[in-house]
Amino acid sequence: MKTLRAVLLVLAAGLAADVAVGAQIAASNFTSGWVPSGFRTDIGLKTSVNVNYTNSWVSQPFVAEFSGTVTAVDLAIKPNSFSQPLLVGVREDNGGIPGSMLGEVSVPSSAVSLGYFPNSPGEPLRRTTVDFSSVEVAIEQDMVYHLTLRVDQPTNGGTGRFSSHVMRPHAQSFRMPYLVSPGDPTEWRRLDLHRLEFPVEVRAVVPEPSALPLALGGLVGAACWLRARRDPAR
Repeated sequence: MKTLRAVLLVLAAGLAADVAVGAQIAASNFTSGWVPSGFRTDIGLKTSVNVNYTNSWVSQPFVAEFSGTVTAVDLAIKPNSFSQPLLVGVREDNGGIPGSMLGEVSVPSSAVSLGYFPNSPGEPLRRTTVDFSSVEVAIEQDMVYHLTLRVDQPTNGGTGRFSSHVMRPHAQSFRMPYLVSPGDPTEWRRLDLHRLEFPVEVRAVVPEPSALPLALGGLVGAACWLRARRDPAR
């Protein structure tokens, strides 16, 4: 009986087994070498020069390569002001623009890399890693999502709180240009002219298949074994 109890305990533990595989790249347009475009994008800028922004936001759409839970996001970005945190979110797609928020992380400006681009083309992009382990953001394979970047309080003219050089299309591109918003979460504009993208990499963990079928088979086998021991004639 003690042996049977031990077997049942092990199998019961297997019923709850849903072990996560290590984080893998779910989407990335980072390249092995920087592809300069000559264009810069600003996050957290209030301006009426050429465009009318009360607080510029940025969104980069991506397609999830597998289903899982987001653990981290890499960005190529730099702070221009150290008074405001960067708010990094993952949103659902709503007809080509960011929709419902799935989760958002506040990143102190002091934690953002001071150098977001290399000294010359061809060198690797410098990354800032944003930890998403504190929020439960589930993504599904082949679905479109938006990585959004914003701040609560913008600068008034000049450069935004944060900025980055966006990239021209390359072999690892998403083939989806980034979008900008004047500060209204329902108003977004896609920049199609040069098909530029904001450099991002999304990593996620994937749960292994549940051990339920194996555990159930083991429980049935254990029950048959116990019955046979109690009634050898049968």
